[in-house]
Amino acid sequence: MLAVIYIYRSFVLRLQGEASYIEQGETEGEDGKQEPESFEVAQPERLLVKKLGKEFLVAVNDIEWVEASGNYANLHVKKKIYPMRITMAKLEKTLPLQQFARVHRSAIVNLAQVSEIEPQESGDYHITLHNGHQLNLSRRYRQTFRDLLSL
Repeated sequence: MLAVIYIYRSFVLRLQGEASYIEQGETEGEDGKQEPESFEVAQPERLLVKKLGKEFLVAVNDIEWVEASGNYANLHVKKKIYPMRITMAKLEKTLPLQQFARVHRSAIVNLAQVSEIEPQESGDYHITLHNGHQLNLSRRYRQTFRDLLSL
């Protein structure tokens, strides 16, 4: 029974795809084995995406917004969604600070994708992206968002 569950889980993950970022580069050592390089990439330009048994790179600049979904962060890139097993707090620190802003406990937005901001009676705001999608800007993240827009 456990084997069936494991096989089903791996099959679903291959179909769904999973994104990850590369923390350290790798080089080939003298003995032919992969060895990690001594530097770390604090804010990567690309994320490694695994989907349907293939690996390819997604440029961070292409990410329109990120949404929290349980233990995953869903990267929204040009009408496609790539799940990444990472916390929103860790992803927020990984993405370029001048380009991405946390707007809600469950959303991070690419500032270049914001087309308009509309205030609501509750004190929150609605953010409309260039693709027409709307996100909530909560009061908790409003000042930080304004500060980033004024840069």
